[in-house]
Parts: sequence; structure tokens; C-alpha cells
Amino acid sequence: MGYDWKQAAESLEHRQIALQMRAEGASLKKIGAALGVSHQAVSQMLQRAIRRVEGEAVNEYRMLWNARLESDYQKLDKAANQGDVQAIAVRIRITERAAKLLGLDAPTQIEHSGHIDVTELGDDELRAIVETSRGR
Repeated sequence: MGYDWKQAAESLEHRQIALQMRAEGASLKKIGAALGVSHQAVSQMLQRAIRRVEGEAVNEYRMLWNARLESDYQKLDKAANQGDVQAIAVRIRITERAAKLLGLDAPTQIEHSGHIDVTELGDDELRAIVETSRGR
């Protein structure tokens, strides 16, 4: 079975209607009645729409700052290539900031495929396991 374009279009239209009605002050129940869905479905629909908008805004922010950092990095190119220690240090900081901004320095995740029985552990032991798993 292929992608259901009709359902996707209806879903997009419902999201747009729900966002517009909510912006105008309509209750979730009123929006749900207008769209033929429950108020819980409307709530989930609005939350997904907001996350999508926030995600797009974050991506735009990252692109803007990445361009600024790249510009600053390029400005230091000549001096750094001639051995200017201060220019090299600033370029390193720019590179670190760009990597952080783009999520390139994500923490390493460790997976455990075995079984851990924590039923007999005390509170202190459980806290230590949690702190260790958080990298503290």
C-alpha cells in the first residue's frame, strides 16, 4: 500500500484549521466538534504542529549562526595559516562552537544488552547507577 496523499492533505488541513480556531480562542472541544475528532486528538494535533514550527525555527537559527561562525572562521584564515597563535586559538573556539551548535559533539551512548536486577539494591546504589548513567 502506498502513501495516502488524501489522508495527509486532510491531516494538514485539519492542523491548519485547528491552529486558526485556537488562535481565535476556540476551545479544544469546539475545534474537535468542527473537525469531527475528540478534544484529546485536537490537543495532540496542536502539540505536533507547535513542535514542528519550533523545530523549523531552531533549524533556521542554527543555519544563521553557522553562517556567521563560518564567516568569522574565514576572516581568520590568512592569519592562522601564517602561524598567528591567537588566530588559531579563536578558530579552534569557533570550530568547537559550531560543532556544539550542530550537535556534532553529542554524548556517547552506551547500550547494555544484559539484564540488571535492581530489586535488591538500596537507594544509594540506585542513585549511583543513575548518576553514572548520566555521566556524572
